[in-house]
Amino acid sequence: MTNKNLKKILVLDELCPPYDQIKVLESGILLVKEPGVLEVDQLISRVKQDPLIKGIICSLTQKINEKVFQELPQIEVISNIAVGLNNIDLEAAKKYGVRIAHTPKVLSDATADLAWALLLGGSRRLAEGDRLARSGEWKGWAVNQLLGPSLGFTENIDQNLGQKRLGIIGLGQIGQAIARRAQGFNLDVCYYNRTRYVELEQSYSWGFMDLDELLMQSDYIILAVALAPETYHLLNRTRLNLMKPNAYLVNVGRGPLLDEEALIDCLESGHLSGAALDVYEYEPNIPERLRALSQVTLSPHLGSATFETRQAMSRLVIESAESIIQGKEPCGYFAI
Repeated sequence: MTNKNLKKILVLDELCPPYDQIKVLESGILLVKEPGVLEVDQLISRVKQDPLIKGIICSLTQKINEKVFQELPQIEVISNIAVGLNNIDLEAAKKYGVRIAHTPKVLSDATADLAWALLLGGSRRLAEGDRLARSGEWKGWAVNQLLGPSLGFTENIDQNLGQKRLGIIGLGQIGQAIARRAQGFNLDVCYYNRTRYVELEQSYSWGFMDLDELLMQSDYIILAVALAPETYHLLNRTRLNLMKPNAYLVNVGRGPLLDEEALIDCLESGHLSGAALDVYEYEPNIPERLRALSQVTLSPHLGSATFETRQAMSRLVIESAESIIQGKEPCGYFAI
């Protein structure tokens, strides 16, 4: 392929093996790998240096605003290694005719698995137990040691306390995968979503609630909704205070869905029994007050972190960008 026909894709994040070793695609398109997040002006400057760059592969930490599209008319596609697209100005992309690809569906099961790992591990205080076991201070089995709630039906000597409720905020692909996994835990499942899924409600006996009702009625809540201007601080101080006393909260969506300071206040006051978080409002910075809370389980954004999932995501972002640059029928998943 002559330089006249050569096209390049700038890769701004690491890809999962074996895709991290690919330099030239079968189509002849060259992958130029420079892993790392760039400031907008740095990104513009880098791409302007090489007019052969026609596509960009980036992660959710790379900001792509209108200035990028305005200054770089050579770019035909942005391929985002994530399901969420809150790092990209989609209206600007549409305005300038740039296709935007992402990686939904392939990460739904992995993220749902992690949500359940956080719910089970956090509510049953496994991280606290791990620290105790490693400390050398464990004195052996004790009746009242690190007690946590039973997840499903619970009984005591005198009464059956009944079925507990899991509330899922966001019933997209990830939310549905989380809900399906609830079937084996004897939980009543309800959800809040902008769109109702009546067929799923009938098939799985899931209940639809408005957001405030779900917060008031649920024992466990999992956040799995996309971040957008209308969902920023979706759980603000007022809504967090609607939650049941001793309720438990899990977030596998995006950090800014939660007012983090208000959450810390609710946890410190004892209104909430605990939380498990995979994402943070000012990621990767985690407030010291949050890190100090023993009833909080912290995970470093591992939702899709399985070998198989990250391999599928790496393959998809490459194939999506390649198909657009070649002028072929788009493959993969495109937001626009």
